[in-house]
Amino acid sequence: MFGKIVCGIIGGLMVTLLSSGVFGPIIALSSTLAESISGFLFWGIWLAAMAMALYSSRTGKAWRKLLLVSAILCFLTPFSAILITGAIAVETTSAFQLSALLGFAGGALVASVIMVILGVFFLVLGLLVGRNKKDKTAVGEASAPVI
Repeated sequence: MFGKIVCGIIGGLMVTLLSSGVFGPIIALSSTLAESISGFLFWGIWLAAMAMALYSSRTGKAWRKLLLVSAILCFLTPFSAILITGAIAVETTSAFQLSALLGFAGGALVASVIMVILGVFFLVLGLLVGRNKKDKTAVGEASAPVI
């Protein structure tokens, strides 16, 4: 139980921070929406991740679920960067704003590549952690029935 609580706190914080990177730029486009939903989003996602960890059958399964959710969020980050860059590009009117937009787009591209690499890492780690353990029998050797 202690391991699932630690997984819920640490893994939930990881999922929450990654989800703020995905949903934060989209929410920031509307100032009224950002004021009303940002705190709810942070605590709501953290509590949902904590519940996901606590209701898992084992600690390994809890880490597996949270790592796979983290991988999905890492893969969604480039789409968020594309949306925010497009929303800012619509409002550019001068050459100075265009150069600032190009700098922002370059930074978003670098961050997106890093997040995809991190997503692959979380995906592989999530697929390796918390698997069901199978009997280790030699090839061609049948396991004896338990009587």
